[in-house]
Amino acid sequence: MSPLPSNTIHLDLIVDNKNSTVSQMRYGNTHLAIVIEDGHRDQKVFGETRIPAGLYRLSKRTWGRHYESYKRRFQHKFVIEVENVPHFNGILIHIGNYPKDTLGCPLVCTGFNFDKNKNQWYGINSTAAYLKWYEFIDKQMRDGKQMWLQVRREE
Repeated sequence: MSPLPSNTIHLDLIVDNKNSTVSQMRYGNTHLAIVIEDGHRDQKVFGETRIPAGLYRLSKRTWGRHYESYKRRFQHKFVIEVENVPHFNGILIHIGNYPKDTLGCPLVCTGFNFDKNKNQWYGINSTAAYLKWYEFIDKQMRDGKQMWLQVRREE
């Protein structure tokens, strides 16, 4: 197994069920966010399936609905796209607390809880987590670093 690229962000599974996934996002030993995603599916179902384990390049995206919204709302210069995810297109790391908000995208939050009625995990304070996440990733990229996301889980 080859070593990971420098500047790799890790996404480590905490808990999941068929409806939702909770992971911790960290950079080295620094906790960046809790991440909410859809549940695992052996066969991808649009809007109901989390991204698979793997190593993905992160890039700046300067077009699309999330970009335009965050540019207006927060004066952000880009949103982060997770590139080359098998069977997925347009995967962004963005704001949202519930699996219904994801469409396959990782949602950054400050914490998580469980909804027994919906049998799903959900996030807390996504906007605050996103602003912290953006500040971190913007600094890394301004410093010229190519960033990567390693998603680890048993599938």
